Amino acid sequence: MKLFISIIGLFFSIFLLSCSSKDEKQDEISNGNTRIKIKSINVAEEAAVSELNPIQDDDEDGLSKLGSSRKSSINAQAGVLLTDGSSDLQGRSEESFGEMVASTDFDALVSVAIPIVDSVKRSHYLASAKEAVASKRIVNKLAADVPINSSIKFRLIIYNENRTQQLFNKVLSRNEEPDIALDIGTFHWFAISTQETGTAPDVNSSGVINRDDLANKDFMFDSGSISTVEGDNFLEIIFLRQMAAVDVSLNTRGLFGPMQGTSSISIGSGTGATAFTSIIRTGNFNIFNGVFSDFSTVNTSVLASAMSVVDTRWGNAEKLATFYTAANAVAVTIPVNNLRLRLNSLSITLDDNSTRTFAANALLSIPHTTALSLTKGTRSRANVRLIESGIRVGNYNWARTNLIFDASKNYGSTTVPYAYTMNETDAYRLRPNNNYTSPSDNEYWFHGVPWPTSTEYRTVDACRRIFPSGTWRLPNVPSADNPTDTDHHFNALINNLVRTPAKNQIGTTTAYRYSISWTRSTSQAQNTAYPDANFVLPVYGYRTSAGVVTQNPALVSSSGQMHYWSNSWFTEQGSTYLHGLSLRGTVTNGTTSNTLSMSSNPASNRLPIRCVRRVVN
Repeated sequence: MKLFISIIGLFFSIFLLSCSSKDEKQDEISNGNTRIKIKSINVAEEAAVSELNPIQDDDEDGLSKLGSSRKSSINAQAGVLLTDGSSDLQGRSEESFGEMVASTDFDALVSVAIPIVDSVKRSHYLASAKEAVASKRIVNKLAADVPINSSIKFRLIIYNENRTQQLFNKVLSRNEEPDIALDIGTFHWFAISTQETGTAPDVNSSGVINRDDLANKDFMFDSGSISTVEGDNFLEIIFLRQMAAVDVSLNTRGLFGPMQGTSSISIGSGTGATAFTSIIRTGNFNIFNGVFSDFSTVNTSVLASAMSVVDTRWGNAEKLATFYTAANAVAVTIPVNNLRLRLNSLSITLDDNSTRTFAANALLSIPHTTALSLTKGTRSRANVRLIESGIRVGNYNWARTNLIFDASKNYGSTTVPYAYTMNETDAYRLRPNNNYTSPSDNEYWFHGVPWPTSTEYRTVDACRRIFPSGTWRLPNVPSADNPTDTDHHFNALINNLVRTPAKNQIGTTTAYRYSISWTRSTSQAQNTAYPDANFVLPVYGYRTSAGVVTQNPALVSSSGQMHYWSNSWFTEQGSTYLHGLSLRGTVTNGTTSNTLSMSSNPASNRLPIRCVRRVVN
């Protein structure tokens, strides 16, 4: 009996030992000891870009300080100009300005930058699913890969070895520690993000992301396999951008106001007057093979309110919009000179707080001399600087209004002496309209000076400082100092007799604005965004060196004179008294004369300035 009990006890002990060993073996492959953790989450570096037709800024003010005065044939009698006199404040060598293009409502300086993709980065972007073994995963990581923003969400999905069953599917952020417990084995993982802070797209039962969830989004993806071992196993995620990105920098500083939030733009292609097809497309994305399919075109627009500010100094006057288009290994190609920007709506807040709204759906062609290839993981850029269109009279495009100086917009230097950095100031501006009788002090300029009251005579063509630098200039009067510049802008006005003297009551006041207007060229359509259909030169007199306004007929018994500076100057014979050449007209007893002439003024008188377009498309 005791033997029997002993034998039973032995068998029972063996059974317990067997069960214990089995339990220990089960623990090795259970969820308790095998875990997947995320080691790092980075975003791969994008390709650099290269300008096809860069906007290069004019680095000169265009006014040469001459070492000595030339002998002049100007006699001492005011208002008489002989033909062999003057030296002008003329520009130096012409610079490249990118491409000047025009629409009905405005002109623009544009450039295009395309990606440069070297072989290392190319393989980095087009890499197939990467293999990983436990924590020893080897990845092709570039030095410039950067951690994903902590506020951005991504979705991590893990499948079994046969990819028939989802074992984990959750939206995470970089700082989260997901609890992922799996058996020992081989698994496939997929990481998905659209760079959004709320969520990340999911897949259907076939592992496909719906194209609507990816339309015009910064879709990023990474995938791989991992063979787990007991303990901690680490994933290293390097997101690769699956879309081709196109940045559009829209700049309205040359329109003299920030864009309002309801303004919007679209990017597309086409030729001719009205053709426009969106270049933005989306597609269903299969995470198992990393390929888009079932493409569709998306008519996408971006509101100004959704764009990012480029520089806080001028705020909403320059904003960046980004478009995303789906592309596989074969690029989306845009034929030569087919890229187009459509301004679906554009409204600008002007200096007097009024709103200028341009015609809807204005098209701007963006020239490019080579076809554009939009490839996954690359970023191209279009720079668009909108410029106020001029009024064409004869062969010249004139500014619609007078030049003023606003010290508050000379960023970083708002007191005398005003430091100047090219294209980093908006102090040089064109007025919103001509509907006033008495200009402010900042509209009367000494001759050839960097700001209205500066006495640095004949040093600066202030028109060239209007953003974008070098687009406008002072009217030219030919001189022996610059025989190649034969344009005589004021003579073109003097000799053009299709003009009308006018006397206009301003608002409900009893004050009148006296002016002469020229009918615009028949080749130029009327731009209803601006109040004047034709070229208007008001009569505002001038300020003396003591700052007293004189010869403004709105202030002095309805009689006075028109004066506008040119770029030319001379020294009166037998003295060092500097004069500038100007356009002159008269008003007598409320009647504006239709007779105009060239005149001279002491450089210490302060006259209005009407700029003329330097760059003509």
